[in-house]
Amino acid sequence: MNVSTPITVLRDSFSTIDPVINQIVITILILLIGFIAGKLIGRLIQVGLKEIQLDKQIKRLIRFDLQLSKWVGSLVSYAIYAASIIIALARLKLMGYVMYVLLIVILVVFVMSILGFVKDFLPNVLAGIYLKKRGFFKPGDKILLPNIKGKIVSINWLETEIYTNGKDKVFIPNSVFSKQEFFVKK
Repeated sequence: MNVSTPITVLRDSFSTIDPVINQIVITILILLIGFIAGKLIGRLIQVGLKEIQLDKQIKRLIRFDLQLSKWVGSLVSYAIYAASIIIALARLKLMGYVMYVLLIVILVVFVMSILGFVKDFLPNVLAGIYLKKRGFFKPGDKILLPNIKGKIVSINWLETEIYTNGKDKVFIPNSVFSKQEFFVKK
């Protein structure tokens, strides 16, 4: 009875470990196949779109090199990567935890984006209101800032459009006028 007990313990241990190892191996295979398929399919789509000269057609239409074939190929690759990760996590029964973490990360990024937006937006709007209310300058006036000299074209809530003497169009955030000294010639 003493000899059979260690064998029974070992057999029971391997029978509980075996399904776990099996799950891990299958999950790794799912990820491996997903990443290989994502790379391959993304590359094929990119080559196919280049073959039909999509990038040249778009560049001719909008006069901007967008490299849409590269973007679409990458987007398809990343979608396949994400799908394989989701399938692998579901296989390990970790999807619920990961979704909570992902939701928290998305929420944090959203809040940080809103804070960044407010940080830039609010001072410009307040300065725009102040500039319009005080009437420091109007379209047609010449303005001199430390690094810019030109003619004011338009003033809106966020920025002031100026044509420089070199005929460049410059957009100055309205908050700059509350932070820097400027001179106006009417």
